[in-house]
Amino acid sequence: MHNVPPKTTKNILLELKNLCVNYGGIQALQNVNLTVNAGEVVSLIGANGAGKSTTLRAISKIVNLREGHWESPTVQKGEGFWRSRRC
Repeated sequence: MHNVPPKTTKNILLELKNLCVNYGGIQALQNVNLTVNAGEVVSLIGANGAGKSTTLRAISKIVNLREGHWESPTVQKGEGFWRSRRC
C-alpha cells in the first residue's frame, strides 16, 4: 500500500480551473477542471476529438485559453514544458 499524503492545497501539483479553448469557431474545450495532487498518477483518456491533446497544449501554452486558468507551484508559466516537434 502506498502512502499518499492527505489532500491539501500544499500538495497540489497542478490545478486546471474552467479551461476553455476554441479553434476558430469550434469549441474544443469547455470548462475543464482537474486537480493533480502529490503522489497521484493521472491519465487523460477519451475518444478521438475529446480534448486530451488540446488540454495538454493549453497547459503548455501551445494554444491560447479563451477562458479559465491553470496553477502549478512546480511549473513556471511562460515556459512550456512540452515541445511540439514535427518529423
